[in-house]
Order: sequence, then C-alpha cells, then structure tokens
Amino acid sequence: MKNESMTTWYNVLDEYVILLKKQEKRAFEAALGIASPSTVIRWRKGATIPGPKHLEQLYALLPEKQRQEFVSLLQRDPRAWMKTPPSLRALVQEQSEPEDTHSPSLQRKLLDPFFLRILRVQREASERFWEIGTEILKEAVMRMETHPTRTGVQVTLAVCSVPQSDAKVRSLRASLALGTHPWPDYPHYEDYFLGAETLAGRVVTQRHSGRVLDLQQQGMSLPVTAMEHERSSAAFPILNKVGVAGALVVSSVQTGFFTGERLELIEVFADLLRSAFYDHDFRDPSSIDLRLMPKWSVQKEHILQLQPRVEAYYQKLLRQEDALPELPVIEERVRQEMECELLHLVGLGESPVS
Repeated sequence: MKNESMTTWYNVLDEYVILLKKQEKRAFEAALGIASPSTVIRWRKGATIPGPKHLEQLYALLPEKQRQEFVSLLQRDPRAWMKTPPSLRALVQEQSEPEDTHSPSLQRKLLDPFFLRILRVQREASERFWEIGTEILKEAVMRMETHPTRTGVQVTLAVCSVPQSDAKVRSLRASLALGTHPWPDYPHYEDYFLGAETLAGRVVTQRHSGRVLDLQQQGMSLPVTAMEHERSSAAFPILNKVGVAGALVVSSVQTGFFTGERLELIEVFADLLRSAFYDHDFRDPSSIDLRLMPKWSVQKEHILQLQPRVEAYYQKLLRQEDALPELPVIEERVRQEMECELLHLVGLGESPVS
C-alpha cells in the first residue's frame, strides 16, 4: 500500500507520467511547452520545481481524479507552495473550507484556473484576438482531446470576411487554429476561405450549432466539404445580441466523435470566444449571404500569392497616395480581391467539393 503521509505532488506526477506511452509522453511535454524531456524528469523526482505557469498546466493535464491530490500536496512542500499561483492556492483553500450547499458548482467553476487565466488575459491583452483566442483554443484542445491516448482533434476559429461593396458577407475566413497530431500542435493562423458548402458556413447562416458524425457517409442532400484528415466535425456560431462574428469548428480524425457532452463543451468555448472580438466584428444576420468557395487545392494557389500581392499593392499606393493605410488594411483589401476572384471561379464552374 502507498504510504499516504509520504506522498508528494511529484509522486502524483510521476505515477501519471510513468504510465504514458512514448508518443503520449511527447504530447504531454509538447502541451507543457517543454524543450527538454529532462525537465519533466527532474520535476518527477522533486529535484526542481515547476514555475507558476507550468504548475497550472500540470494541474490541467492531470486526470480529474488526480488533480485534487496534486494541488493539495503542493501546500505540503514549501518550495512548491512559494511558486503556486493564486488560482491553485484558491483551490486548496476551497478544499479546506466547508462546502457551500447553495452554490458549490458555481464556486468550482469560478475558481477553475482556466477561467481565472482568461479573466486576466482579457484585462491585460494588447493583441486581443490572438491572446484571448489562443488561450481559449489551448484549453478547448486539452478538454476535447482524449487522455492519455490522443484521438486527433483540431479547433479552428473562422471569422466573417469583410463585407463586399454590396454590404454582404460572402464567405468566412479560417483564422486561428490549434490541434493534436496529425494537425499542427501549436497556435497558428490559417488563411483560407469557407463558403456555404462548409459546416462553419451552415452554422453561421443558420445561427445554430451543427455536427456531422461521418463526413464520408453523410446521407445529406447537400453534404458539407471535409478537410484533410477530417472524419467528423462540429461547429457553433459565435453570437452576441447584434449578430454573428464567425464560428468555432472542431474536427476529429474519428467518426462519431462528437457526443452530446462534447457539443456542450464546444458551446461553452464558442461563448467564451465572444470576448476575443470587438462589437464591430459582429455582422447583422441580414448581411450574411454566403456563397460556394472552390476546393482547397484551388484556393491554395491564390493564398500563396497573398504576401507578394500585399507588397505589390503597398508599392502601388506608395507611388499614388500621400497617406498610406496601415498594413492590416492593405491585407484586407487584397483578401477581398482574392475572395471575389475565387467566387468568380465557382461561377465559372469550379467545383467546391474537395
């Protein structure tokens, strides 16, 4: 039997990590942002103490049944307690206090390190969309993915494209994304268009969630387009009282992945992502008029020309105008031109099916 009085936070960590397979250990280290595996080995032995950020991450990555023991044992190690962030200290205090029978679930939710972290980022972020969006996508991947064996998921934040001259939104643009193998396991910007043929396009148009349990056997009169590796997907629109800003799309390499419980999680993260947008990013529902977009292989040829075209556009304006617009404005103009060109290709008969 395990001697409870001798158990330490690093014993809990070691008992979890030692059961992971080689690929799972690499994924665990990647989620922590650790460059050297020896760092985790030293933590497991108690030779060194993780910093506040890594303690929060370790807590989030541990299975639910081991989290409470891990955080309570931090208090017994003075070295670790000095580095324990306020969010985890609050959890220890909550465990030691009598339970409030009136609102225990609300207390636990408010004291969750992730929610506290999001509140802090909202207050301090200088790059609102990137910083808030990245934090939320990281948490979404961690909670959507299976542990310890990884299934393979990706979360993508798709935003409404800037309206054309007729004030209509004709497409969405894939923006922030993060996943686990076979997708990139780091936050990055995607840059392609999503039209009415996609699940994201449908949920934005209908302002209602959607899922496809098997993208290869949909049985739908108008099947949605699947991306590479994607076997099932689910999406929620990002809404406020004004309108819709885009959609949160979650993809999986496994069919039938999106259970009712996972759909509820996606809805929570879609609601949280509302804080990454400004009010002017939300489009009136009457302006949403999505069209079909070409398949990715066709779009790719155009997207690769984005930066060269932005540079050429900048040089043109440099010769013609005294006051140059900022670079993001120029990029948006070029994207609008590309969107028109791609819509024109579909009008000429280019199939949107990948």
